[in-house]
Amino acid sequence: MVSFLGDYATHHRLEPRFGVEVRALERDGEVWTADTGGAPIRARQVVLASGFNSRPELPEWPGAAR
Repeated sequence: MVSFLGDYATHHRLEPRFGVEVRALERDGEVWTADTGGAPIRARQVVLASGFNSRPELPEWPGAAR
């Protein structure tokens, strides 16, 4: 599975970042900016992955209901 995911990311030119804590996430048009405490990360798509296996942890944040 690890090999498949690595190949998938390479094929689609994805640059996943693991173990990054995002302090704030803002959208400006089609671009998201993530504040990680270091240099901001800008991207057109963002995947929020939390929890372990089939037990997600869903954090609360303003506007989540929309």
